Amino acid sequence: MKVLVVGNPIAGGGQAAGKIEALAGLLRAGGHTAEVFLTAAAGDARARAAALEPGTDALVAAGGDGTLNEVLNGLREPFGMPIGFLPAGTANVTARELGLDGTPEEIVRLIDAGAVRRIDVGRAGARRFLMLASVGFDALVIEEDVRRRRSAHRFVRFAVPIARALWRYRAPALSVAVDGGPPVSGTLAIVSKTPHYGGFFNLARGARCDSGLFEVTVCARGSRAALVVYALAALCGRMERLGSVRMLRGTRVAVEAGEPVPVEVDGESFGTTPVTFELAPGALPFLAPPLRS
Repeated sequence: MKVLVVGNPIAGGGQAAGKIEALAGLLRAGGHTAEVFLTAAAGDARARAAALEPGTDALVAAGGDGTLNEVLNGLREPFGMPIGFLPAGTANVTARELGLDGTPEEIVRLIDAGAVRRIDVGRAGARRFLMLASVGFDALVIEEDVRRRRSAHRFVRFAVPIARALWRYRAPALSVAVDGGPPVSGTLAIVSKTPHYGGFFNLARGARCDSGLFEVTVCARGSRAALVVYALAALCGRMERLGSVRMLRGTRVAVEAGEPVPVEVDGESFGTTPVTFELAPGALPFLAPPLRS
């Protein structure tokens, strides 16, 4: 098979480079043709995926969740060949949700076995996503993070954007309509394809990457104290027990507001409301082990 590896060599503090080299070596030792493309700047992975040549049998994104998201957004539709992910970032949320152990050996095993799962793809306009999207406070945090992303200190990277977002925060008035149903009012809306958010918040326990449905969490209260309560409930996996939280399901979610409210998609700033999220069930062939019960 001809396999293209699109990797970010500096992901995970530079650890990705060794994993990419190891994967290429294992593929070639197994009789595959391996081409390695290393990114040097944001947008490189997306551009390389968009320029994919005919005859490529599989594509592996190697790096952090951002590298995988770029590859996903560069591919042409309909998605034909299987996509793999060699996680080498700091969070690797996607890998955990898909049950990947994150080794080059696993990628080769999956390719040799033809272990392909069809997973859902979310869309916000032209932007595709695999995990989740949200409107409200956490998107405001992402917006602040983008402004300070050059900071190398991990504590500053996360603590400062949260503090600045809390300072700026004014509870928005959102209107969330799922599949054309009656709108639900709220201050925070999270559209999930996986149960966890950020790797440790258990937000929507029924969400699955191949369920064919979005799990939509709408939080009604907008005070800073309420945000703390929601965060603690999510840590404990008890969001649905709060009276001020509505849990909805569907394949199309339209969010509007009286004034522009920040939106994030798979941890990247997307823009502001109004926004519509749509799901393409089973659209993407992905190299992954069977879903664990």
